Amino acid sequence: MAARQLTKAWRSGARIPDLSDARPRSRREAYAVQDAVTELLGLPVVGWKVGAATPAIMKQRGLDAPIPGPLFGPRVYAGGAALPAADFPAANLETEFAIRTLAELPPRRAAYEAADLAAVSELLAAFDLTQSRYSAAPDSLAEIADSGNSGGAVIGTQVPDWRDRDLTITAVDVRVDGGAPVPTYRGAWRRHPLDVFAWLVNSLGRRGIGLPAGSVILTGSLTEPHPVVPGSSAVARFDGGAEVRMCIAATRWRGVLIAESLHDDPGIWDLVMVTGRSGRRLEREGSRGEFTFCNVEVADEDVDSLLRRVAARLRSPGWYFHLERDRVIKVAYPGRVMEMNADAPATIPAARDYGVSIGIHPEQLRFERFMGNPYDQ
Repeated sequence: MAARQLTKAWRSGARIPDLSDARPRSRREAYAVQDAVTELLGLPVVGWKVGAATPAIMKQRGLDAPIPGPLFGPRVYAGGAALPAADFPAANLETEFAIRTLAELPPRRAAYEAADLAAVSELLAAFDLTQSRYSAAPDSLAEIADSGNSGGAVIGTQVPDWRDRDLTITAVDVRVDGGAPVPTYRGAWRRHPLDVFAWLVNSLGRRGIGLPAGSVILTGSLTEPHPVVPGSSAVARFDGGAEVRMCIAATRWRGVLIAESLHDDPGIWDLVMVTGRSGRRLEREGSRGEFTFCNVEVADEDVDSLLRRVAARLRSPGWYFHLERDRVIKVAYPGRVMEMNADAPATIPAARDYGVSIGIHPEQLRFERFMGNPYDQ
């Protein structure tokens, strides 16, 4: 009964109030529901996530163990992906270390130790997109039954020299939609990812579940959860150089318009929705004080008209305006509009070369960083 309710919610995207009389009464029952949901969904399990992974969070929530959940193949993406809006109408973004297994780890009597697992692991930057099938906050057993709040994952680049780093204090800078840094956990709210991994592989082993080589393990959040919706973009940069980026496919085009880059034209502002403003100085314009950076969104039907209008009203030289949606960028230079597509890489150098030819510094034309993250500056 509980598994069918949750499976229906997974497939429809609708939320259910609770499991009522079908609510699991023990962790064993919760695991049984979780396994039944996995079987009913019929999706390949390519890894696992671990929630409430640290002693501090477990104590806060009154738990005696973390909360595991499966990661399903269609919901695990490579870094830089544009996630389908239909699958992520609302989610919470968490930044994590991910472990990818380099060898099979079957169930066994002897416990796996963290030190042993290090030799068969690689460490990567990752996002965990958590989703609940409930309309109200569940208790821990209902959360386990609901695949541990599994929603999706984005796997970024490898963490270099990770075995030589203290991963309990590694810094990470996370920005959503180009905003302020997402708060990070510290101290008792952090735990070494190999310790989390060891707990998971031994816990799964007791359930008769092994890990094939290539499995992906999310080892607990390094940051406070941050809500994301269609159109959201995020980038996390880890100390040492690892990085992960993603966006959820937008229904509108987004970009940054610098107010002072334009000759006066009120009609331009009638075509955009300003979602944020900030004042910044530009090195090349040091004597002119602050400039007004406006995060804007534009409806699809207005994009071409807006870009033509901006191209006609940009102050030159040195200015341009970009809009991005689903890893496609349209850029307005003075007197010209060009388009780039992440799936057609040759379009990017052409647009960059033109910008350089009209006097824009190449450092300002690193369009790749805007793909899926149009507010990155």
